[in-house]
Parts: sequence; structure tokens; C-alpha cells
Amino acid sequence: AVLVFLSWRTRAVASEATRNTLCTLAPEAVEGIEISRNGTNIVKLTRNDSGAWSIVNPYFAPADAAPVARLVDALTLLPLGDMRTESELASLGEDFADFGLAGTVRASVKLIAKDGESQVFFGALSASGKDVYARADGLVNVFTVGVEALEAIPVDADGCRVRTLISSAGEQISSLDLHKPEAPFIRLVRSAS
Repeated sequence: AVLVFLSWRTRAVASEATRNTLCTLAPEAVEGIEISRNGTNIVKLTRNDSGAWSIVNPYFAPADAAPVARLVDALTLLPLGDMRTESELASLGEDFADFGLAGTVRASVKLIAKDGESQVFFGALSASGKDVYARADGLVNVFTVGVEALEAIPVDADGCRVRTLISSAGEQISSLDLHKPEAPFIRLVRSAS
């Protein structure tokens, strides 16, 4: 039994050492996202069968595909920088708290797919400010990744929301009525030419 465990642990350490992104899920497989900033502001997004994203928590609204894609790409495609393994952390007398990765972390993101899920925790910025310390759920390693991964995480649900006032295609709009209190009513009409 000990040999089986050691063989499994050797394979696990080897796969962690060759890992090159925070999440091993394929970007197109992601169907759900859960975002938390400083333990609060929990935002949940889901992707429907046609590929459109929606915010489902803290309120229901259509989500803008661009910031969602930016977040998924940052977690699944952005290459890792440095890594400290469990044994390196132990030999240096360091733990997750030294990197802002214990207790309430700066941000956490869970990507959900049919075949599994992957959660990433973000801690303190590196001394240069160009990287952020991160760890992946289930691994006892500390990674660095470009700060753009942290910047891709929306602060709240409004950072994911569709922000257009009019959702119809421009060519479908024939007129637009504008009214401001205590101001004259304005109607804009598209000309035939």
C-alpha cells in the first residue's frame, strides 16, 4: 500500500511540475463560473446551450461575452511563472499565509465543466507587482501568474453585465423617442435614404 501511495504521489508531483496554466480545463468546456472577491461579492455565471452567458447570482441578467471570455482565457491559457512545491515551502518555512493564500484570499474563481471543476485562489502581489501569487484547488503549490489574470476577474456582477441600452440591431431601429423630465420630447426618425 505504501508503494502504491508513493507511486501515485510521484505521478502527482510530476504532473504538478509540468503544469503550465492555472486551470487544466479547456476554455470551450467551461459552462459555469463562480467568482468571489475578498470572501464576498459572489457572482455566478452560467452558459446556455447556445453559448450565451448569463449572470444568475446576485441577480439574473445577460452577461457580456467579452469579459467572461477574458476571464476564462486568463485562467486556462495564461502561462504560469514560477512555482514553489510543497517540499520547497516546507524547507523554507513558508506556508500559504506568506503569499496571501490562507483564510480570506484576494479573489477566488471556480470554473465548472461537465467533466469537472477547477478552483483558483489569488493572493498577494509579488514584490515586482507584475505577478500575483495563486494556488489551484487540491494542489499544495504556490504559483505566480501575470497580474493580468487578477485584472481579468470582475470586481462584481456589473463587471460581467451587458451594458447596452438597446439590444436590437441598428438597422432594425426605425425611430427613437427621447424624453427628459422638464425638457421637450424628441423623436428621432430614420430617413428612407
